[in-house]
Amino acid sequence: MFDEDHSSMQAEMDVDYRPLWKQTKAKHDNTLKAKKITFSQSLGPQLDKLSAAEAALHAKGKTKLKSLKLTVDEQNETNPAKRKAIRARIIANDKSNQSVYKGLLKAMFDSCKSVRTIAESYKLKLKGLGDPAEKDLVGVLNKIIAETEKQEKDTQALQTKFKDNISKPGRFDSLK
Repeated sequence: MFDEDHSSMQAEMDVDYRPLWKQTKAKHDNTLKAKKITFSQSLGPQLDKLSAAEAALHAKGKTKLKSLKLTVDEQNETNPAKRKAIRARIIANDKSNQSVYKGLLKAMFDSCKSVRTIAESYKLKLKGLGDPAEKDLVGVLNKIIAETEKQEKDTQALQTKFKDNISKPGRFDSLK
């Protein structure tokens, strides 16, 4: 279940936004100082946390998954007691995989939310700064916000797929 669902999830950022944000801030440093605008919520370190959560999700999680392969005999089993035992093994395997990913997905979701919240607060500080500084800085923040919103949705969708897969109606009709 997971391999196919995870491969469709684009959870990694296409761009490393920390250096982009840093460069854009540096480019307009004089304008920011003149308007006495400071950024105290540490967007950079939060972007690092998000990158770490992505790496954990993709690296650690994938290697921790347990794979359950049914033999042809198990797939074609006719004995009701044995079919029930096979069904129980599948559910236990799914729950084990779900518990591995629960923490990783929560960390990913929380990091996305934190980055998005900080970026949105920074946008408010920049109102009235004037172009080109405002346009450049808000442009980077908008990209960060859009990316984290997408990742939040992807993460929530994957959490739901894990949860729903265990109790999917009809999933074990052939093993009753």
